[in-house]
Amino acid sequence: MRLISLQRPSSGAAVDSNLLEICDLQLLLECPLDLSSLSLFLPTEEALSENARRKKPKKGDSSELVVKAPFRRAGDGVVIDAEPWYQSADLSVLDVALINAVVISRPESMLALPFLTRNPDFTAKIFATYPTATVGKLLMQELVSSHRDFLKLYGASSLENHPEFTQCEVPEALKDCLLGEHNSGILNWHKLYSAEDVLGCMERIQTLRYGEEAPIDGCVVLTPYSSGQGIGASNWVIKGPCSSVTYVSSCDVAAAAASCASQDLTSLDGSQVLLVSAKQPTSSVEKLEMDTEAEPRSRLTTRPWVNARVEFITSHNAKPRMANSVLSEKREPQQRSLLAQVANAAADALSKGGSVLIPTSVSDTVLELIETISQEVSCAKVSGKIFYVSPSAQEFLAFTNTVPEWLSSSRQEKLYNGESLFGHVELLKEGKLSHFPSLSPEVVESGPCVILASHVSLRMGPSVHILNRWRQHSSNLLILTEPDIDVERFLLPFKPLSIQVKHFPLATSARSRGALSSLIDRLQPKFAVVPERLKSVVTSDCDTKILFYVHRAPLKIPSLEEELNMELSADLATRIKPKQTRTGNNAALARLSAEMHFYDGNFYLEMPRVSRMIQTPQRFCGTPDVDALLRALREKGLVDIQQSFAEQPDGSKVPVISVTFQTSASIELNGSETIIKTSDPVLRRLIADAVISCLQII
Repeated sequence: MRLISLQRPSSGAAVDSNLLEICDLQLLLECPLDLSSLSLFLPTEEALSENARRKKPKKGDSSELVVKAPFRRAGDGVVIDAEPWYQSADLSVLDVALINAVVISRPESMLALPFLTRNPDFTAKIFATYPTATVGKLLMQELVSSHRDFLKLYGASSLENHPEFTQCEVPEALKDCLLGEHNSGILNWHKLYSAEDVLGCMERIQTLRYGEEAPIDGCVVLTPYSSGQGIGASNWVIKGPCSSVTYVSSCDVAAAAASCASQDLTSLDGSQVLLVSAKQPTSSVEKLEMDTEAEPRSRLTTRPWVNARVEFITSHNAKPRMANSVLSEKREPQQRSLLAQVANAAADALSKGGSVLIPTSVSDTVLELIETISQEVSCAKVSGKIFYVSPSAQEFLAFTNTVPEWLSSSRQEKLYNGESLFGHVELLKEGKLSHFPSLSPEVVESGPCVILASHVSLRMGPSVHILNRWRQHSSNLLILTEPDIDVERFLLPFKPLSIQVKHFPLATSARSRGALSSLIDRLQPKFAVVPERLKSVVTSDCDTKILFYVHRAPLKIPSLEEELNMELSADLATRIKPKQTRTGNNAALARLSAEMHFYDGNFYLEMPRVSRMIQTPQRFCGTPDVDALLRALREKGLVDIQQSFAEQPDGSKVPVISVTFQTSASIELNGSETIIKTSDPVLRRLIADAVISCLQII
């Protein structure tokens, strides 16, 4: 078994991507896009009140930074003035024709799939749960729709393999982001796929239910189980004939550890290898979480590059005031705190006459934000409508009411009681929530309100237009919820800002103190395979051996089983006639002729077809008795015999019989084997017949 990490350590992708080689099969675990790379580009020109593309530095300005097109200055930094390309994992190192299956754990981890499925050499099966595939489709369609803003501005690019900005002089500040170390990342940039590519990709996906087994080429069986981190989000058990792997994706580690006492952990138990994928911390808040020496803290800083006051909120300083949570019971406590903090901040802004913008994309977090904010607004007795603006808004909200079997027990209980599964249904009926595919006069001209708008990157879609409209009003509030973002670069094109900015990283993580170690101790696999960057935060009190992997360096996982288990058919079992051996170790042996089959990850022995039955030679077992062998040799006419002992490297002595018959020969009996040494083939045949006569036939 071998593992290769395909995700750059600095990637901001929602999950990591790895290639697992097991039983001569190649499984691609996740296929995400790094949407954080969109922060390197300018937003669409229509959204910028100042034409940053034509702005020139003044002579003598000490901050002057000379760059060449398509790069442009934006404030104190550099951005790209071109149609964005999208960064994937290191798909260029793969031979897509050799991939046997792709495993998808959550919607965000399938955004790069169309880059594979449109390749004519790609023939692998793609596995995901039904909700994951459906929400992933909506995410991709939202991305394609939002990207049209750039196509209207720049036109369709004629380049197919490499973007223009990697073929010209790249500013030093962007080299690592664009090219990677030794230009290793240059092949990871892709021109965005089309709506037709998305539909073609969806046709290749095989959807599964929780607990449903999916065999791959009869060798490996994949089974998804609930991770508790979203509608349809999964952990996977990968079972082969000689090994079994529990795969926990990066965003699911803390949830799996937090639900150890539930049935979710039981379904993961028994695997020999625990494979954990986790992201590299890139944001300031996540780096704080990795600091093992830090005390509980909060950070409130004033950035010199903007007028806005940016507040970073972590789970340590989140103090919810809501009495009752409306969230799933599987959601982490720190997540409930942060969601409540978002609601509190939104209600405070509304009470002061301001409006709130939350850039977002299609996810179940949108549903929880709508519920918590509406409840808090009601408790605070302030007025303010909630708008959800996204090309996929209507389809997503409708879909979430059709999958009760994928929801938590508390949500299902609402269905049995005749209630709506989610609060947005009642809010829509009461007129407290409205959804639109794009900006409308009702949204733009409304009074104090809360707007959840795409795209989460703040580079395209209605969120860019709304921020540009509100950014100079200090009573308004911008709430950022993406965990792994560089807030400075995120807001760079919009400076100067007067709007309030708060960052609530709404995502669980393996970096939560003790979460990963707790998971290892509870599952107790033989091996735990985790990224090397988590080496400082993972320990184990059990006998589990922890292996660490790094980007692009193949990691060989030791063989786990020396013996194979096989199942016999009833007809074959009744024909077996074991014989007791004469060795005195209570062992019995039997010979059989059978056909071996391998499917669903197991070996099976069945009666052979008559046409395949052949006469097989005799087989023998046991160790020759020295006295019996001496008698057998004399019966063969070999009378010139001498017996001695030879000392072995371990100090033991084994009998050696020397025979002379025209030429000399020796017979060494060392317990596990009998060695005959002679240059005379006739003498060798005589001795071999004597040895065989002393063995037991099976």
